Amino acid sequence: MKVSVLIPYYNDREFLPQAIESVLNQTFEDFELILVNHATTDDCREIAHSYTDSRIVHIDMDKNYGAGTGLIMEAFLDKAQGEYIKLFCADDVMKPDCLKILVEYMETHPQKDFAFGDIEHIDKEGKSLNDTWFNNRKHFNINNDEVECLKLFFQGIGFLPYIGSIIKKDVLHSIEIDKSFISLFDMSLWVSILLKGYKIGYLTDIVANYRIHDTQMSSIKNTTKIELCSFFELTKYMEIFYKTDNYKLLKQVFSNNPYLNKIKNITDEDMKFIVCYEIMFNNIQICHIFGYNRLYDMLQNKEKRKYLEEKFNFGIKEFRDIYTTISFEKPFKHNTFSTKFLLYMLLKKIINFVCTKKLRKNSNKQATL
Repeated sequence: MKVSVLIPYYNDREFLPQAIESVLNQTFEDFELILVNHATTDDCREIAHSYTDSRIVHIDMDKNYGAGTGLIMEAFLDKAQGEYIKLFCADDVMKPDCLKILVEYMETHPQKDFAFGDIEHIDKEGKSLNDTWFNNRKHFNINNDEVECLKLFFQGIGFLPYIGSIIKKDVLHSIEIDKSFISLFDMSLWVSILLKGYKIGYLTDIVANYRIHDTQMSSIKNTTKIELCSFFELTKYMEIFYKTDNYKLLKQVFSNNPYLNKIKNITDEDMKFIVCYEIMFNNIQICHIFGYNRLYDMLQNKEKRKYLEEKFNFGIKEFRDIYTTISFEKPFKHNTFSTKFLLYMLLKKIINFVCTKKLRKNSNKQATL
C-alpha cells in the first residue's frame, strides 16, 4: 500500500463528511483512510461508520486528550500500512488529485523524505477566499533548505502547512513524537525530522483546501488558550534542539555564533553550550529561561565550569552579565507575554481573521460583476 491517510475527529459533524468524501474520491486509489475517533461526544462516530468503503480503518481512543496530541499519531502509526503518511484534518478538504500529485513528487524525488504542497484558504461554507498558504506566509520560501527552515523554527516561526504534507512512514518511526504539545505539535514534528538529517521538498501545486472558521484551534477566539499553551511548550520545544546530536547541521544553523570558530573537534558538551548560548539570545524571551537553567547547571559543576572557562573563556561572570543586563531589562510577569513569538502568534491570528473578512468581501464583489 502506498499511502495511509490520517483524519482524527472530535465533534466535527459539520465538516467530517466532506473531509472523508474528499479522500475517498481521490484519483489515486492505493491508500487507506484511518479515521481516529477522539472520544467524540456528538454523532461523528456514527457518521464515520456510515461509510462502507473497504479502505477505511477505524480507531477509537479511550478518551479525548486534546487537540494535536501525539498519542493520536502513535495510535495511527501502529495501524498504518502505507509507505507514505498523509496527515489531514476533519474540517479540511482534499483536492481530487492531492494524493496523486504528492505521491508522484515523492516517487520522482526519492532523495526527499517529506514534502509540502500548497493549500487554498476557504471559509466555513467551503467558499474560496482566493488566497493560498504559500502566498499568505511571510516567512515561507519555496527555496528554503533544511538549514534555513531550522533557523526559522528556532525563532518560533511556523511556516509549513500541516495538511499539505506527505512523509515517508519510516521517517516518522525514527523520531520521538511529543505526546503533549497542542499549539507547537506540528512545529516539533518538522524540527525533529529536520534535525535527524532528513530532506525537505516543496510543490507549487495546491493539494487541499484549508478551512478558516471560529471553532478551529487556530481561531482568533482561542488566542488566550494558545498563549497559555505556548508559555509552557516553548521551553520544552527548545529541548529538541538541545538534545540533538546532529552537530554538523547545528553548526550551520548557528553559523554566526562567536564561539564556533574556537571549536575544532566538537564534543557533546561544546554543542550543548552553543545551543544554550543561542537560546539566551533567542527572540523568544520565554525560552531564555531554558538556556539560563541549563547553563546554570553546567556552571555549578566544578569540572564543567573549568572546561567552559578554558575552552571558551566563559564562566560565572559572563553568564551573569548576560542574564542581568540583556534579558531582564523589564520585569518578567507570568501573564505578560512580551515576546516576539507570542506577538507573532497573536498577529497571525488577527491577520488571518482580517484577511478572511477582506477576501470574503472581495470575493462577493467579484461575484456581482
